[in-house]
Amino acid sequence: MTDQVKDNFEEEIFGQLFSEGVSATLDKYEIKKLPKEMTLSSFLAGYTKEKLFALADDNGIEITKSWKKAYLVEHIHDEIMETIEERLLILGEDHLKLLRKFKFHILRPKNLSDKEIEFYLTVYSKAVRMGLLFSMDEKDQMVTWMPDDIGKLIHDVLDNFAEIKKKHQSQIRVWEQIDEALIASIHLYGAASLSRVMELLEILYPEPNLTNEQIIEFSGFVSKIIPFLVIKNNYYFIDKYIVGSHQLADEEEVVDLYRYVTSKMDRDYYEPTKEDVQYFAKHSFDCRTDEYKGLKQFILKNTKHVDQVMDLIEYNIKMDFNLSDLMKEVADFELLQFNNEEQIGEFADLYTQLNNNTRLWENAGYTPSELFAQETNNLDMYNDFNILDLVEEEQSQDNIIPLASYQKIGNKKQEPIRVNKIGRNEPCPCGSGKKYKKCCMKKNK
Repeated sequence: MTDQVKDNFEEEIFGQLFSEGVSATLDKYEIKKLPKEMTLSSFLAGYTKEKLFALADDNGIEITKSWKKAYLVEHIHDEIMETIEERLLILGEDHLKLLRKFKFHILRPKNLSDKEIEFYLTVYSKAVRMGLLFSMDEKDQMVTWMPDDIGKLIHDVLDNFAEIKKKHQSQIRVWEQIDEALIASIHLYGAASLSRVMELLEILYPEPNLTNEQIIEFSGFVSKIIPFLVIKNNYYFIDKYIVGSHQLADEEEVVDLYRYVTSKMDRDYYEPTKEDVQYFAKHSFDCRTDEYKGLKQFILKNTKHVDQVMDLIEYNIKMDFNLSDLMKEVADFELLQFNNEEQIGEFADLYTQLNNNTRLWENAGYTPSELFAQETNNLDMYNDFNILDLVEEEQSQDNIIPLASYQKIGNKKQEPIRVNKIGRNEPCPCGSGKKYKKCCMKKNK
């Protein structure tokens, strides 16, 4: 990779991140008029009612849309101030230091300093969504302010950070546990309900039997803290119920994925082990498999840019993009080059094997191979079906099992294994007359 091509690659990646993080945040949360005073209430009043609704939804604040704007501003202001210590602690000391440094800033997206880049890529969107920063687009530049009362609180918290953290020590431990389950659920499913997050939390940290009062108290605590953890991780939060990965384009795509998966899989999500949840709380992609290690070994022999290529492969598989899209991107930026068609075929075969043994968002965390095995087990119940019939049927529907003899990338679409899954509430194919979930589902799993 030449220096120029490398610079172009890094510039494009930065441009995408900047656009997703800054432009999208400004589109959703730009204030429409300058505040009369440098206070939180005055800045909130600079939002339209629709943007106040969005802020309340992001922060899990209960509101009524029939409220007058003045009361809406007052209510959101009070909710933010009542939870300010929790918000600031969850953001963390390093982010608060950046916030204090950029409490007023004019963004001109040229010749940015390293600190400016760090601020806008890691802190800016989170602080806006928490109601700590406010921005306005002014003549090809973006101006960002922090209300004076928020600035003073951040200053006070930073001056006494260790002491305040100690005061909330028991709460912070629970936050960290919830955060583990939240991150794991997004890495496994892409979009998940809060109830699914809580199921993963139970796998991680099984609770002893609680009284009804304790359950209600804990549920209230979770509903209060989850929105801040969602924001900390830059996830989407929709209708105070659905959480979605920031790698999805927008809220509509989060909802589409959630609805598609729940319909396709009939809410039958892959049930991870405790070890799985712990792993996916720290990793967005499963790098433990033989298929992953095999492909990485191949990449190591063919490029110096292993990390960049593997990142693109992981992203391509998670987002269910075509292999030809990946090949075009690595070729455009000279990240990976092949000497002959045999190498292309080997790469395609290794990629396909990895795809078919990766926990995919569109499969509710199941791998295509697991679903294929389930379908095969179901078909074994029928004497008049065999695996060749299934393959022919799948190929006729353009759901082709990739072959190792893949020829040229771009001439033929590389597809993962796809199967039609039996719904939990459908009649069991064994003919018992019972619903599938009441009959053979557990055995097949």
